[in-house]
Amino acid sequence: PPNELVAGTPQRRLRIDAQVSGHIRQNEGDIAELLGEVAPYVAEQFGRTGPLRFKHGRQAITDVDVYVEDHLSRRILERFPDHGVVGEERGQAGSATSPWQWHIDPVDGTLNYSIGIPVFSTVLAVDHHGRSVAGGVVDPLRRELFTAARGGGAFLGDTPMRGPQGRHL
Repeated sequence: PPNELVAGTPQRRLRIDAQVSGHIRQNEGDIAELLGEVAPYVAEQFGRTGPLRFKHGRQAITDVDVYVEDHLSRRILERFPDHGVVGEERGQAGSATSPWQWHIDPVDGTLNYSIGIPVFSTVLAVDHHGRSVAGGVVDPLRRELFTAARGGGAFLGDTPMRGPQGRHL
């Protein structure tokens, strides 16, 4: 049970941390797969998004934003029915009290996307008890997928990414 993650003996915590680490690796793979499902659609719709609307008077939104968020939210909850999902367009879905919360920005850079500027992405991340554990960003036009997992490094596709040696970021 999730509430055991903050309770128990040090040995129990180590065992549970190992279980969480397994979930993190699984979530990173799920993120890559889910972003791969929507990237072709986002790329295909570029330049033909239909009418541009604005939410809260200032933030652009298209039908593509809504479709991608709905698709990702549905697929996450199919795999993890006890998790929660927070989307930029529709808000909370699934369990708002689950320790596992997924975050979706279906088209990060919607205004660019909607007016034909090819600088945008789709972002998906998951946290556990409020702590980021895995995430991914896909650039659908360049077909580049960036993923990262807590304790597991960051990757561009299958290639590990490394920062400059000897420098603090």
